[in-house]
Amino acid sequence: MQYDLTMVARVILVLACCVRPGTFGQQWDDLEPLTTSGSLKGRLVDTNFGQVAQFLGVRYAAQPVRFARPSKYEVSDKGRVIDADHFGPSCYQVAHLTDLMYPQLTRYEADRQVSEDCLFLNIYVPALSATQRRAVMVWLPGEGFSFADASQFDGSNLAALGDVIVVTVNYRVGVFGFLSTGNKTAPGNQGVWDVLEALRWVRTNAEAFGGDPARVTLFGRFSGSMIVSLLLTSPEVVQRGSSAQPEPLFSRVILQSGLATGNYVIDNNPANRTNTLAALAGCSGPHPQVMDCLRSVPTDRLDKLSWSVPGLWRPVVDGTLVPSDPLKAVKKGVFNRNVPVVVGETSGEGSLCVLHHFFLETMYASQIMANNISKKEFGQLVREHVIDYLKVQDPSVVDATVHEYRFWPEAGTTLRDQFLKMCGLLYVRVKNEQLARALVKRGTAVWRYEFDHRPSISHHPGFLGAAHGDEVLFVFALLEANSTEPPEMELAQRIVHAWSNFAKTGDPNGGSPGGEWPQFLENSRQMRVFSTKKIGSKTTDFLTRDVDFWGSVVPSLLRNSQRAVVQGRTSGGCGKQKSAAGATVMCSASCPAIIGLVVLSLILGLALLLIGYYFWQITRVSGKGLLAQEHVSQ
Repeated sequence: MQYDLTMVARVILVLACCVRPGTFGQQWDDLEPLTTSGSLKGRLVDTNFGQVAQFLGVRYAAQPVRFARPSKYEVSDKGRVIDADHFGPSCYQVAHLTDLMYPQLTRYEADRQVSEDCLFLNIYVPALSATQRRAVMVWLPGEGFSFADASQFDGSNLAALGDVIVVTVNYRVGVFGFLSTGNKTAPGNQGVWDVLEALRWVRTNAEAFGGDPARVTLFGRFSGSMIVSLLLTSPEVVQRGSSAQPEPLFSRVILQSGLATGNYVIDNNPANRTNTLAALAGCSGPHPQVMDCLRSVPTDRLDKLSWSVPGLWRPVVDGTLVPSDPLKAVKKGVFNRNVPVVVGETSGEGSLCVLHHFFLETMYASQIMANNISKKEFGQLVREHVIDYLKVQDPSVVDATVHEYRFWPEAGTTLRDQFLKMCGLLYVRVKNEQLARALVKRGTAVWRYEFDHRPSISHHPGFLGAAHGDEVLFVFALLEANSTEPPEMELAQRIVHAWSNFAKTGDPNGGSPGGEWPQFLENSRQMRVFSTKKIGSKTTDFLTRDVDFWGSVVPSLLRNSQRAVVQGRTSGGCGKQKSAAGATVMCSASCPAIIGLVVLSLILGLALLLIGYYFWQITRVSGKGLLAQEHVSQ
């Protein structure tokens, strides 16, 4: 069964804003900030934490050419007044599953428009005057690389409570944002280039809103966080300023449940996907001709066809914007080590897998819900998700994973618990821990966190606990006082203070309620736990065995499988393989088929010999043929 980020995207329950609508119609008349996009006329909004000026639907790049990098946008008359009191169109994507969303998220759904002309951002500025320029926090939405809508995340409460400027960004997704031919014809990563252009706009225009361009924090969740990690190790984020000195477009990053690493995220063979799409669209010829043809396909049709292509449209290593896998780049030290990092996840990241099965109503959904997974079903579930994540069919890895997580359950746990644990580790937790350990070895300041609270308004099954994405509700302080328990409001304030302090100083501490957040160090791997029940930290040593398993044991098994294929090829075994991954797949698929045919041929030959001998014996006993056998003594 195909399982990828797209499926995950359609079941993630994103939580949205709650601000009081009392003054939504009031215009921002006292100040119309002059920007490269014009003189912006926004609106004032009252929140529970003070007034906020909103500037919505601000164009940061020209209307994009399909499959091309974005172009700079700048109006000739900067004094031209631009209405910035409503959201711009979202980048083209299929309709959201409103039945699975919290009511707050569907607030703008009825009026939401989608378009390829979608490169807009939204700015939230505290209305109170400040004694110094404020830090800027740039949020990248993302529920898989096929979904990202900035209008879902209202930054008003975060801006007012944290005393920071919040910017939310639209960028191209799906086939429009990540189609690639794997060469210079269409290098790919259009959506990531969009984010880079948005960061350039923020750096140029931050001062118009009272922002500090030298204090920009880039943060996101899931695929938004994955894009943040891609830019963390990209040389393109360093620009030349007026002083001719290198100036990075952001100074700190926060990674929430997402790291772009491995075959699950990075597409190593995008041309196959593009060729399949071209065939479906009736486009043929060399790549330049194919791309011209695909650009002429109507938007709706192209999007529908793109969903018929197996797999997911996702980032590629293009040698320019994305020179390599971010985790590999960090381990090699090829990144800006002076950018401090906050990296963390929820305690229930395994919900990614469970929600997938619930949404698709798979054969395992009822068993998972009833907590009645058998050992056989556990093995099948592990196989499905391991193959999905690694994009390699290697029985030795599947068997090792089943052994690692089935036969050593903690006291009182069930196979469902073990399945949830395995999934959370596989898709999020282990990679986050690997990144944190690699960063500190290179001298980067790192803070780790775990969000361990199930929101009182959650409609996830209770056994999921703090599900994937639940922390967003608290990061943006998207809580309604009449539907939230006081401890949750306090938890939200602690998180907002920590995130905003980090944006201001590069350290999440500094008068934040709830005590000190210890830095993650090589000799003291501390993780801050955010919960209404427990305030404090714990060591991440409990992840060491899992880091070793996925970081050492699994790669070793894959290398052994590759060597076995190479040896088989040398001795005239299986046919040629194009890559190590492909070799592993072919070894587990093609070779057994060939061997099976040989064995079957030998068996059939032996059977024919026995049958011939049997007939000869009958004829020898009686010259009357087969009928005589009826009288032969038994």
